[in-house]
Amino acid sequence: MTTGRMTGHVCAFRYFGGKDTHLDFLLPLFPVDACRVIDVFGGSGAVALNLPQGQHRRITWNDVDSRLYHFFKTLRDRDRADFHSDNAIY
Repeated sequence: MTTGRMTGHVCAFRYFGGKDTHLDFLLPLFPVDACRVIDVFGGSGAVALNLPQGQHRRITWNDVDSRLYHFFKTLRDRDRADFHSDNAIY
């Protein structure tokens, strides 16, 4: 995960066309009481990763690039212990 130099926002990686540089403008546009957010052009996950987590909020990430989908699916599905073991795949 990378952190924005000026804003402190988190994104998985820098991505061409990524929204990480626009988060200060974009994030305030989301209603705080929204129960579902769909990030249809997910890319690096900059928007989805930086939305405030609410008790009832569900965030759906989507992108046409199957490599990005599999990257985030792997992060979601892998046991955290796998990333800290000697057998971790990097």
